Amino acid sequence: MEGIRTLARQPRFWAFGYVVWICVLYGVSSTQGIPGPKIPHLDKFEHAGYFAAGHLVLGLALTVRSSQPNSRRWLRIGVVLVIVAGLVGVLDESHQSFTPGRNGNDLGDILADITGGIIAAFLLPKAWAFLQRFTSSR
Repeated sequence: MEGIRTLARQPRFWAFGYVVWICVLYGVSSTQGIPGPKIPHLDKFEHAGYFAAGHLVLGLALTVRSSQPNSRRWLRIGVVLVIVAGLVGVLDESHQSFTPGRNGNDLGDILADITGGIIAAFLLPKAWAFLQRFTSSR
């Protein structure tokens, strides 16, 4: 268990997780047809959830070694998460437009991606506090 705690304290661990997240995103975006139920607008919730998870990992990479960040620092990191989520979302949609059988440049998907970044920004202080308790407990 101590090995996991040591890893969780390393920004590189979380940065690597974000790189893996990007690779999975690229792979899914390269897939022609994604099986599943055809529920209207379900994909927007999937986008928001996936981007919230990925950008929460990015947020932990940016904060994991910090002592208690103040509200100003949380705000700056939150803004970074939302901007990066938007940029990655735009790049992802552009990439999808070159994938046969996929629709790209969907503004709704981009907005859902940005929403995921906003969710990550709001969850980050709680995730950081949980991680601080987890890595310091014996």
